[in-house]
Amino acid sequence: MSKAKRTNIYMICLLTLGILFSLSYSVFKLPRSGLTYDFSEIIYPGLAVLLFFLITKENPRRVLQFHRLSVKNILYIALLTALFIPISAAISLLTQLIFPNQYLVNQMSAMGSGPLWYALIISAVIPAVLEEMSFRGIVRDGYGGFSLRKQAIIVGLFFGFFHLDFNQFFYAAAIGFFMAYVFYYTQSIISTMILHFLNNSLSVVVSHFVQGNSALQAAGNAPDTFSAGVMITAYVFLAVIVAVDCLLFRLAYRSFVKYNKKRRGGSEWEEIAENAEPEANPETNPVRNKLFTPTFFVVAGLFVLFAAFVQVYDNLYH
Repeated sequence: MSKAKRTNIYMICLLTLGILFSLSYSVFKLPRSGLTYDFSEIIYPGLAVLLFFLITKENPRRVLQFHRLSVKNILYIALLTALFIPISAAISLLTQLIFPNQYLVNQMSAMGSGPLWYALIISAVIPAVLEEMSFRGIVRDGYGGFSLRKQAIIVGLFFGFFHLDFNQFFYAAAIGFFMAYVFYYTQSIISTMILHFLNNSLSVVVSHFVQGNSALQAAGNAPDTFSAGVMITAYVFLAVIVAVDCLLFRLAYRSFVKYNKKRRGGSEWEEIAENAEPEANPETNPVRNKLFTPTFFVVAGLFVLFAAFVQVYDNLYH
């Protein structure tokens, strides 16, 4: 069995566990908040990672690559995260026009209702560890024989599928694609764990700030009385901000890449072409690797079916 196929089977199991956990709360009418729900969201990703290493006997140190980061790389990651957040927010805002995200609304409300330290652990620290082990660890390693671009595509898609929601899929896939490149240039899963933690932490802090501010809550619950002209002006203003942010992000990313190429040694690094892929060889690699295989489409099918079910359910009952 190829590593890519094994990775796809891992994703099928991971999504199946996620779907079963989610459905169990609907079937048994359990509350989607509180200690039990929070830890059920942690159990199945952690269980999947644990079973993967127990069954495959892979070396976790080789797959996960917990290498030290330079201080400059940590600063670069913080900067890139701050610049990427408006981009992912814009993606979410646009996709919500088609796919309203009731789950995200409920999740942010739950994050803002408890102690800040607890919300940070549940929604930022633990996902940053377990989800990175799955996607920038196991999935990325499983597609290690592919070019960087193809690795980033598959890691991004699988990270989007994992969220089991159409709205969340788009911005999660975008950040998953980006994090694949961050991992490639730092060669350390710690870099993407930091990025993931910073990204999620902002959502938690914002949720707590909104929950604690009655004026903001009232504004959020007020009926929409804005004129079409005001709304168009607001969207144009936001588009300009996002465009400027994209430019700054591109400049920061190019500086980050340049720094890491230099850090690794220019001549040695240039030999590792980002888009290079092993040529077909009758003895070692008789068939060029295929990115989209039957097992990949099983993963995609599980996501589409369940996300469609969630969308219909939310439309009917919310």
